Amino acid sequence: MNYDSSLLSAIAIPGIVALVGAGGKISLLFALADRAAADNVPTMATTTTRMRVPEERAGLAVILSDAPDVPKTVAGTVAYLARPPGPGDQADKVRGVSPETVDAWKAARPDAFILVEADGAAGRLLKAPAAHEPVVPVGTDTVVAVIGLGCFNRPFRDDVVFRPEAVTRLTGLRYGDTMTPEAVLPLIGRADGLFKNSPSGARRILFLNQADLPGAAAVGLKLTSLVRDRLPGAVDAVAVGAVASQGVACRLTWM
Repeated sequence: MNYDSSLLSAIAIPGIVALVGAGGKISLLFALADRAAADNVPTMATTTTRMRVPEERAGLAVILSDAPDVPKTVAGTVAYLARPPGPGDQADKVRGVSPETVDAWKAARPDAFILVEADGAAGRLLKAPAAHEPVVPVGTDTVVAVIGLGCFNRPFRDDVVFRPEAVTRLTGLRYGDTMTPEAVLPLIGRADGLFKNSPSGARRILFLNQADLPGAAAVGLKLTSLVRDRLPGAVDAVAVGAVASQGVACRLTWM
């Protein structure tokens, strides 16, 4: 699998991309942001939920403010904006900005690429949204839903699945059941599943991460075929890939 920009080319740029789901969402967010910034696209990253504060590094400027304004972007640098931890919060977790704030940034900087972590997953590989999730800005142009391929052919357990009660409600999977590509199709196709709260007209991309695990790429391609055959119109594209220090490797299939 070659490292390339095919996933980035499938995303509406400039514009807002909201990342939801589980299994490598934050790593994907920064991989896409870094690639766009390297291509001299004005790039911002943020969250509408709680998120571990990223460490500043070359190419990333972390800006924490209770009222974050649109930054002056620097060529080749990702501007990360969020609110600092509040009283009683975990010191290493920032607070998200409102979806209205993200929409205002887009209006002020129509040339910018704005990546938003729109829900949390506590490091699990699969999730379904709670009633209050995901927090997707109205002006979002692309929604990328992530599933970690490492969840498949494993028992349904709390250490693999986030919000298991919601996953059970949507899929019928119960504690101890083996998770299969067929079983998670309702998460992808239902209006209250992974793409919940996606704005009308937003592009929908399913990213199946961890394809570099043994046997995982084949599982990802099987799920891609199931989505194409059984969920017509549910997504615009499926990417089977992996996130690494070099960037994003993927095989993109338009539906």
